[in-house]
Amino acid sequence: MRDSTVAHRRRDKRALSISETICESVAHAAQDLEMRAIAVFTETGTTARLISKYRPQCRVFAFSHRETVCNRANLYWGVHPIACDESSTSDDMVHDAEKLLLKMNAADYGDVVGIVAGTQKATGSTNFLRLHVVGADDGAGITHAQLAKRKERRKAPRHKPLPERRKR
Repeated sequence: MRDSTVAHRRRDKRALSISETICESVAHAAQDLEMRAIAVFTETGTTARLISKYRPQCRVFAFSHRETVCNRANLYWGVHPIACDESSTSDDMVHDAEKLLLKMNAADYGDVVGIVAGTQKATGSTNFLRLHVVGADDGAGITHAQLAKRKERRKAPRHKPLPERRKR
């Protein structure tokens, strides 16, 4: 019998592509790390759709510079499309995602976010996954109050405790 707290992996029957493996991995990491958000930079919307398929327990934001992709992403489960400028490097993508997520109050300093993208300008080229702590890379850093808030949230149990078994 499967434990209901463990997400089902869909790779039982077939091998996955690199893109789909990354999407599955970030969805499962979202549960394990209690991620606040997943930021997906997408040219066609396929990466956002693949992540949506795994029903992550955090919000998914699809960043695209194409209006048609944003319109289509509205139809995917749990995906919130955001129109933005095109980012040229992976560091720019991380910085842009962090800045926009903070601006929308979708993430706070000290939160873990997943960033998924393709570093080549071709369809099906998803090859970048970064687990990023918001505010960890900028000069300001994380304040003591923000760290304390994060630690308190991590102390809370993730799942309901199992009921104790009766002795026979």
